[in-house]
This record gives sequence, C-alpha cells and structure tokens, in this order.
Amino acid sequence: MDEPPNREQFGHLTGARSLAAFWIVCAHYLPKRDESFNAVFRVNVAVCFFVVASGFVTHWAYGSKVFNTWSDILRFYMRRLGKVVVTFWIALLWAAYLLHREGVEVELSYLFRCAIFLEQWFKWCPNGPSWFVFVLLPSWILYPFTRKVLVLAEEKHGGSGLCVVLAGLWIISFGPAVVLLLLQGNITMQQHADMSFWPPAQLADFAIGMAAAAIVRRSRGADAACGTLRPSVLADSSLLVILLVVFAVPRPRTTYVLHLNGWEPLLDHGLALPIAGFLLGSCMQGTEGLSARLLRHSALVSLGEVSFEVYIFQRPMHDTLTLFLPTDQMEAGRAWPACSRLLREV
Repeated sequence: MDEPPNREQFGHLTGARSLAAFWIVCAHYLPKRDESFNAVFRVNVAVCFFVVASGFVTHWAYGSKVFNTWSDILRFYMRRLGKVVVTFWIALLWAAYLLHREGVEVELSYLFRCAIFLEQWFKWCPNGPSWFVFVLLPSWILYPFTRKVLVLAEEKHGGSGLCVVLAGLWIISFGPAVVLLLLQGNITMQQHADMSFWPPAQLADFAIGMAAAAIVRRSRGADAACGTLRPSVLADSSLLVILLVVFAVPRPRTTYVLHLNGWEPLLDHGLALPIAGFLLGSCMQGTEGLSARLLRHSALVSLGEVSFEVYIFQRPMHDTLTLFLPTDQMEAGRAWPACSRLLREV
C-alpha cells in the first residue's frame, strides 16, 4: 500500500491499489455464501499483490541509494516506516477503545506489546487487518541489507541474473505449498495461516517485487524484460492470467465460508510471478498496454492514494458503525469473529 514515487509514471499502480483495497474490504465484510463470487474467497491474491507491489515500489525508490552508514539506514527507516507506524498506532488505539466499549478487558501491557510489534508473533491484536503491516515490517527493516543480493546479481550477471533471482524467489515462496499439497493432498487452515500471517513467509514475495523493480530500472538502459515478450503484452497477459484464476477456476468443495483449505492456499503465493510480470510489463518506459490505460483512470488513481488508510481503518470504522446501526445488519458481513473471540481470551 505504498505510494509510488513517480505519480505520473506509476498512476496505474495507484489505480490497482484502489481496486485491491476495495476487494479486500468487500471480502472481509460481505456475507459469504456458496454462490458468492470466487474473488470474495480469494482475497489472499489481493494481499499477495500488495506485498509484491510494496517490494517493487521500495526498490524503485531506494534502489540507487547507498547505505554506507547507520545514519543512512536510519533515515531510510524514518522515511519508509514513519507514516506507516504512526497510522498503525492510531488504528490500534481506536480498535482497542471500541473493544473496551464492548466490555472486553484490554490490558495496557498487551497493547504495548502490540504497539512494538511483538504480540503479533503469538496472538492477534486489536484491528485484525493490521497484521499486514506487521508481516511487512521485517522486509522493510532488512531492505538495506537484502538489496545487496540484487546489486551483486546484476553486477555479475546483468539482467539475466536478476531474472534468475526473481524466478528462484518465486520457487522459494510458492514451493512449500506445492510440496505440502503433494505430500498431504490438502493444505490445512493452520498451514495457510502460517504461510500468510507469519512474517518470514512474506519475505520472498516482497523480494520478488524488489527484483522486478531492479529489472525495470535496468531496462531504462539496454536490457529488455525477462524474455522477448513485448512489455505491454507481458503486462496484459499477466493480468489476464490473474483474473482467470481468481474468477474462473472453480473452488474445491473443501473451501467453506471463512476458511481456505484443499488447494486454495496455493494462491497465497502462487500468483506472485504473474503479479511481478504485470509490474514488469506495465512499468517499462514507454509502455502503454490496455491494463495500464484502464487502471490509470483518474477516479481509481484518486481513490488509490488513500488505499492504505482505507485498509488500516476498515475494522475500527466498521465497528464504529455498529454503534449506530442494528447489530444484525453489521454482523452479517463481519469477517473477524474469530479474532474477537481470541481477544476476549487475552
């Protein structure tokens, strides 16, 4: 949910963030039935997009920076994390206050552990959707060091080295889910949670975005994207693959209301490669594919500029509305009953 550094050039990414944030909010609060759109259940694809896009935007903005001293690194942390962390704290306090109104006892020590991003390693914190900030935090903190791998790969092997790194990262990200499915014939809800909510599980997807940005940066020189496919074709075909998988592939019978099992958790990371392909193809200089033109619409771009705020405040805003509307109207779409029960046990 990062702000692209070049608004004019990356307006289509801001528009894509707008649609992804809308997708996530709808998936959290729309009632889910067997006949619901597949996309309502496959919101993990939208989350994967945000992780990969965050890595892309971070490396695009800071790929040429030199982190020689700790002061350089600290300046990066302040610029990259300052707004995000403060917004996270505001949403945390808002959600905790609403829980207090509901009669849930929220200890200050528990809130403090949540505020310093410690409690999330073990339990949910107030404002459940804010887990996304928590899982991205290690990627942001490690960025000044992990970027050196991309720099080294590019220095030694050029654009082809970056493409190999990108493909290898996707295997690291997606491979464990494939192995689990082959060994077990099924991926459990707990395994899905481990592959999504455990911070190290998102490191590879973030790095995939970094690698994609490094390839785009290099393409401003002489190299083309990975392969010979035209950038606009790469972007449009990658987005088409994503849409077909999300909307057209039937859900397995083992998928039910708020849970993902069977093979569905493959989508936690499986579409990171076509997402990277979309970012690669649509951000090349002079690219003007159909998908980029549609996503660059001014309405989508305007809404996308506040996508992070929409995401981080969705839960406290929803719960605030429950103070004024009949409970049965709001509970029909509430996506976090399990989190509420966990909080009552804290």
